[in-house]
Amino acid sequence: MPDDTPGPPDDQDGVVTGPPMMLEMRERPRLAPPRPHRPGMLLRVETPTPRFYEYLTTTLIGAWPPSPERALSPEELVDLFAGDAVEVYALYMAGEPIGCFEIERTAPDRIDLVHFGLADEHRDGVLAKHLLAAAVDAAWAAEPDVVGVRLGASATPRDVLLYQWAGFEVVPMEEAAG
Repeated sequence: MPDDTPGPPDDQDGVVTGPPMMLEMRERPRLAPPRPHRPGMLLRVETPTPRFYEYLTTTLIGAWPPSPERALSPEELVDLFAGDAVEVYALYMAGEPIGCFEIERTAPDRIDLVHFGLADEHRDGVLAKHLLAAAVDAAWAAEPDVVGVRLGASATPRDVLLYQWAGFEVVPMEEAAG
């Protein structure tokens, strides 16, 4: 099984490998992302079917390492979304889901962005900033003390810069709250 932990780039591809990287923000930022060139619609996916959830997390966020949610039975997946701890949002353009994010209350005072991504053919700085700003807003709507994100093995230095643009700061794993 490959090592899915991020760190500094070690090859020409800019893929991050090494110890886990956690980013956090402790204040709600005032983000002004550029507007996408085409109108889109962001919808909360209340209770995704296992097949649609798999599509979102595998196709749109295909570079992420497998998460425990992907191994859940349909009944367990329904239970995961039964409470208010987990929220999934999908970004649609021209009627097609092209991006998504998932936030989770991992502690009473903490929300983590556990999935975030855009389909390969729609990855650009404008859409990424637009979707990340929406994810940050959704996370802060629950009024936590901390919003965090853990970067996986597929993260690039450009990904880290995107999260820093949104107000996240890199913190040592041993200092990460949660």
